[in-house]
Amino acid sequence: VNNLTATILDELSGVETSHSPSVSITIDTTSTDKPINNDPALIDDNGDNILDITNDNTPTVSITLPEDAVAGDKVKLYNEDNEEIGEHELTQEDINNGTVSVTPNEELIDGNHVLTTSITDKAGNESEKSDPIEVEIDTTPTDAPGTITFVDDSGEEVDENGTNDTTPTVIVSLPENTKVGDLVSVYNGEEIIGTKEVTQEDLDKKPSSIEVDLDDTLTDGTHEITATVTDKVGNESDKSEPTDLLIDTVPPGIPTDLVAKDDNGLTVDEDPGTADTTPTVTVSLPEDAEVGDVLKLYNEDNEVIGEHKLTQEDIDNGIASVTPEDELEDKKTHELSVRVTDKTGNESGKSDPIEVKVDSSITPNPDTEAPDAPVISAVENDD
Repeated sequence: VNNLTATILDELSGVETSHSPSVSITIDTTSTDKPINNDPALIDDNGDNILDITNDNTPTVSITLPEDAVAGDKVKLYNEDNEEIGEHELTQEDINNGTVSVTPNEELIDGNHVLTTSITDKAGNESEKSDPIEVEIDTTPTDAPGTITFVDDSGEEVDENGTNDTTPTVIVSLPENTKVGDLVSVYNGEEIIGTKEVTQEDLDKKPSSIEVDLDDTLTDGTHEITATVTDKVGNESDKSEPTDLLIDTVPPGIPTDLVAKDDNGLTVDEDPGTADTTPTVTVSLPEDAEVGDVLKLYNEDNEVIGEHKLTQEDIDNGIASVTPEDELEDKKTHELSVRVTDKTGNESGKSDPIEVKVDSSITPNPDTEAPDAPVISAVENDD
């Protein structure tokens, strides 16, 4: 501390005035000690610790203050070019806490950066810089995923007809700049319904793809499914083009009014039965049957013995017929029933069965036999 006074000297007379009151001036050329980087020294905008790479282009630097720092000192932040990119004036609260944070006042560009801090006291003395902190800024997301397909629980690919599997596996085609450890998220609209981390095995596929299982079941209806890829620093890609997925778990109604007919188109009575070993069963279709649904014929052992894919004509008529693919066992009464399976695999309940007796020894119905050919006995002349 220096106490200074002043006088005025008259050069002509040599008379000097008395001394002014003294003024105390403190000379300070001593800088504070350098800041110490905290561990971790970098924090992102979510409050999470940064190890070596981040997508936060204004990361916060956290330091421990030296003991000789005082309120009013300024913490300065520098980049690798020794440019000041941030500043924070210390408060008494900072001093009490012993730590402080400083953030860049402008966004850092993508790439590698080296950050240091110093403390400048009120007299303008600047400390040594802290140890350097290296960080990579990466704000560039991967490309959007490609095509999306679905596989049901039987391993079959789901087509435009949909599926009755409420948790189908989603297969996402990966963009070329995907890396091991990136996270694929599957969306239903704006809701994430499944995620999976990319492995080297996924990248080695030709083309690269990943199979994502859903976390929850999907409701009946059409869903707009998209996917994104999020890299290890949190950059999320644009969504893929949406793909519609139809979920249908509602079975068709039950067919009714079963009638067995022989190969002459005549109704088969329970007794005596029929000599036709492949009788056709005609049914009334449920109202919700659609073109492409399959009418299946079952025997008494619950075996499918015949199928018929419904046509528009069947739907228009409200009836359809199905015939056994193989001959029914002779000399036996068979119990036949039908059900409808829709295009997504939902099966209706079985119809009430009808009994059909097959006996090849039965004499064909005389009404179906052609009469004997006429015989000409004489020719008469009208003249």
